[in-house]
Amino acid sequence: MNTIFEFVKKFNIIIISLFIILFCVFLGKFIPIDYKIKIFTASHLLKTILMFLIPILIFPFVVHSTVEMKEKGAYLVFLILILVFISNFFSICFSYGLGTKIIPFLNIPREVLKMNITKETIEPIFGISLNSIGITETMILGIAVGIICSYANFKKANAFFASYYNLSRSFLEKVFIPLLPIYMLGAILKITHEIDFPALLPIFGDMIAIIFIIQITYISFLFFVGSGGSISKTIGAIRTSIPAGIVGFSTMSSLTTMPITLKAAEKNTQDPKVSKITISTTVNCHDIGECISLPMIALMIIYMNTMSFPDFWTYISFAFFVSLAQFSSVSVPGGSIIIMLPFLIQYLGFNDEMSSVIIAISLCTDPMGTANNVLGNSAFVIIISKLQKKLHLTKRVM
Repeated sequence: MNTIFEFVKKFNIIIISLFIILFCVFLGKFIPIDYKIKIFTASHLLKTILMFLIPILIFPFVVHSTVEMKEKGAYLVFLILILVFISNFFSICFSYGLGTKIIPFLNIPREVLKMNITKETIEPIFGISLNSIGITETMILGIAVGIICSYANFKKANAFFASYYNLSRSFLEKVFIPLLPIYMLGAILKITHEIDFPALLPIFGDMIAIIFIIQITYISFLFFVGSGGSISKTIGAIRTSIPAGIVGFSTMSSLTTMPITLKAAEKNTQDPKVSKITISTTVNCHDIGECISLPMIALMIIYMNTMSFPDFWTYISFAFFVSLAQFSSVSVPGGSIIIMLPFLIQYLGFNDEMSSVIIAISLCTDPMGTANNVLGNSAFVIIISKLQKKLHLTKRVM
C-alpha cells in the first residue's frame, strides 16, 4: 500500500492531467454550457495571472545560474555552457527539420486541422489585462544582474537574490504547478466542446511514439560520438547510464536524479572531477529530450491549426531564445513547458487553446522527457571529458 501511495504521490501531476483529459473527452459533453463558460472564465483568469508571473518567477533562476558559472570555475564551465547552448539550439532546430517533414504524413483528419472551425464557441464572461516585462527582456536583465553580482561583492544584493530564488522555487513547486490542472480543466473543456478532441488523441499517440524513437536515436548517436565511434563502448556507456534514466523517469526531476547520473558519469569517463562539474552544471539546463519533443509537438499543434509551419527565421529566433532560457533551470515537473510557453506565444503565435493542449501533453510526457534529458547529459559528459583532456582545462579550474 505504501508503495502505491508513493507512486501516486510522485506522479500526481500526471495522473491529474490524464484524469482531466479523459474526463473532458468522455464526460465533458454532459456538463451544461453555462457551467463550462464559468469554468473556462476561471481558467482564463488563472492563465492570465500565471503568464504575468512567469517572467517574475524566472528572473531569479537566471541570476542564480549566471552567478554559479563563476563559482564553479570559469574556463571549463564557460566551455560547457557554450556547448549546452549549441546542443539545445541544434536539438530545437533538428526538431523543425524533422517535424516539418514528418507531420504532413500523419494523415491528420481535415475536420480537426483548424481549431477555430466549430459550431459553438466558449468565451470567458470577462477578463483582465496584465502587462508584464517580456520574457526576452527578463533573460537579458537576469544575465546582466548575475554578471554584476558575480564580480561585485554586494552582500545585501546577493542575499536578496538568494532569498528571491528560494521563494520563487517554492512558489513554482507549491503553487504554480498545482494550479496548472485547474487551468487545464477550463481550457480542455473548451477544446472538447469546440472540436472533435478524441480524433486528436491517436494522432498525438503516433507523434509521441515517433518522438521517442527520434530521441533515443539522437542520444545513442551522442554516446557513439563520445565513445570515439566504438560500438562496444557505446553499448557499455548506455548500459551504465540506463539506471539513471529509469530514476529520471520515475522522479521527473533531473536534479533529484543527479547522484545516480553522476555515478554513471564517473564510471563512463573515469574522471570524477570533470564529471562532477559537468553534471552539476548541466543537470537542469541541458534538456535534449524536451528540446526535441516539445518543439515537435508545438509544430504539430500549429499545423493542425493553420495547415502550415512557422517560417525558418521566425523559428530560429524562437530556438535561440528558448536555448538561452534553458539556463534559468526551473527544476520542477513541467518546468520545460513553463519556460517555453511565453516564447511559443511570442514567436510562434500560440493562443489559449493551443497553449492548453501543449501543457496537457507536456505534463503527460514529462517522465519520458526527463529520462531522455538524463541520458542526454550522461552522453554529454563523455564528450566534455574528452574535450577537456585535449584542451587541458581541468588544471585551470581545480
